[in-house]
Amino acid sequence: MSFSPTDSAPSAAQDRLLSIRTYTAPDDPQIAVMHLRHGATNLHAHDCYEIVLVQEGSCLHETGGRTVLLMAGDLFIIRPGDMHRYISNHDIALFNCLFTLSALGEAGQELRRTAGGARLFASQSDYLDRVHLSLPGRMAMTRRLEGMMAVMKERAEGWQVQLRAELTLLAVQCARLFAELTQADGDKRLYLGYVSKALQYIDAHHADDLSISEIARQAGVSPDYFTRQFRQVTGITPIEYLCRYRLARAMALLRRGEAVQAAAGAAGFRSLSHFSREFKRHIGTTPSGYRKEHMLTH
Repeated sequence: MSFSPTDSAPSAAQDRLLSIRTYTAPDDPQIAVMHLRHGATNLHAHDCYEIVLVQEGSCLHETGGRTVLLMAGDLFIIRPGDMHRYISNHDIALFNCLFTLSALGEAGQELRRTAGGARLFASQSDYLDRVHLSLPGRMAMTRRLEGMMAVMKERAEGWQVQLRAELTLLAVQCARLFAELTQADGDKRLYLGYVSKALQYIDAHHADDLSISEIARQAGVSPDYFTRQFRQVTGITPIEYLCRYRLARAMALLRRGEAVQAAAGAAGFRSLSHFSREFKRHIGTTPSGYRKEHMLTH
């Protein structure tokens, strides 16, 4: 994909509708699978669905006015017309599977009548419209996407039929994962709600002097319970999530030319030494070094 990297606030001129036909030949199935390493992107939308698996790295992802931290192992869907962008990418590697609902044929209509399929193809997004895969689950999903890429590359006899079949299997696999969010009951449904509230609160208040106790209070649970459930859903503790989220926000500010101390404060770090230490630990360089190397010149 050829996006113009930027971490600046999006403008109407930057909004783009990307067509799946950019990536497929006229007579090919409306399916495209890619493995990408790219920087931050402008705000844009697609005329198709896009299933994304984060293979490596981390970044912020904004869609529908919501911003969440994405990490290796996260799987999510972007729906047609959803304006979204990637922010502060750090060594990010993604698998993207773009497809139209018509490429699934009747299987797509049947899948939409299931709980997971209805969630997968829903018209509105949510903070928890993603799942964090276990390592075995991540490997299985990677093999499937790599297999689809091989089918597209080799173009053996009947490859179009095979690619549609592989897409159906991928969609079913994703629908089953999303069904766990939809069909959760009892305690599980409750803690999914708590985590969704927490992600929303962090997004809105990351620059404040937040504590885990405060986030848990806003979610309506005890800090210990909240920490256990947050880690089960996202794969990391709320403390680590908050730190990484703030680092990504600071990286976006540094790219725009903000001074290190100003970027740290605006992202929510109260101590410059703590910010510098965490930045070096996670990003592998100093904030000033990152600013010098990545500051946008346009």
